[in-house]
Amino acid sequence: MALAHEGWVVAAGDDMFAQLTPFTKAAGESGSAQGKEWAALALGETHGVGITADGSVYQWGDDMTHGITRMVALETLVVAKVSLGSEHYIAVTADGGLVAWGRNDVGQLGLGKATPGAVSKPKRVRLPRVIDAIAAANFTLALTDEGTVFAAGDNTDGQLGIGSTNNAPAFASVALPVGIAIVGIAAGASHVLLRDFDGSVWAAGANRHGQLGLGTSALGRAAKFPSRVKGVSDIVAVAAAGDSSAVLDASGRVFTWGAGARGVLGQGSLADAPAPVAIAAFTASMSSIALGPSALFAMEAESGVVWACGSTSHGQLLLDEAVVDDGTLVPMETCKDDTGGNDTTPPSAAAEDVAK
Repeated sequence: MALAHEGWVVAAGDDMFAQLTPFTKAAGESGSAQGKEWAALALGETHGVGITADGSVYQWGDDMTHGITRMVALETLVVAKVSLGSEHYIAVTADGGLVAWGRNDVGQLGLGKATPGAVSKPKRVRLPRVIDAIAAANFTLALTDEGTVFAAGDNTDGQLGIGSTNNAPAFASVALPVGIAIVGIAAGASHVLLRDFDGSVWAAGANRHGQLGLGTSALGRAAKFPSRVKGVSDIVAVAAAGDSSAVLDASGRVFTWGAGARGVLGQGSLADAPAPVAIAAFTASMSSIALGPSALFAMEAESGVVWACGSTSHGQLLLDEAVVDDGTLVPMETCKDDTGGNDTTPPSAAAEDVAK
């Protein structure tokens, strides 16, 4: 799923739990979401959340009807971003607040203690001013305006980067070297990537498939403290999903590493990569990247063409013809409306949010 210009939504892939249904109905049809101007989207395996231009927050998908439901509990807040984990939600408000709700069995909400049942009402979390947050599988990252990263929840593989493998039911600061200010965060299933002010990338957590990018010698060894990823510099964007990682540098080059299953690394093979490898197939500079558990997307800076690779099992690459999941990159030229009607999937759609 991607958010395009003027609030349009591009949606494709598995819809077993109606996580895409609101965006595939015709405008005006009962439950349709096309009549709204969307400002931000977040999609999980079975459900989704979106913010409209007027600041309203809606949810859809798992355990709900095939329409969308407004989240009344958030009506008094101005929400800037929402992120979904496996079964928990995190929202960043316009004033830098952090709100959490959902499953909290390993402390992923960061409320101070783990609880066996779900937290049904959004709770404010006490942290310094937050500018970004990610709800990963069963843990959460929060980035403050001072460049500090806080983490809470499952820490089985040291993915919180706090120097231990103990779960953290309250937010703890990630143990970075003194003087390192973080400006970008990303999280996979059990690893994290942190981009600092100087364009370096730091990684912590599981490394079974080389998803930390620390080289062959570190393969299989989890990192409880963030380690700097060598071989990449001047990084302007980081992305992580499943056991794979991707970054974009200032010159428009894309590097990938980690699990190569389903061809998600874009290297023309299914092999894992324990260290960063530039995607040689790109001949143009890229302006943005997005990574899902089974697909990689990158958009050309000048033309706006979106390239994709990975699994086509549920049509998530928006291609007319099936492509073998071998890591071959394909331009998504089919992101156009050939019916003569409105352009519902513009070719300039930014690859901001990816369905699995």
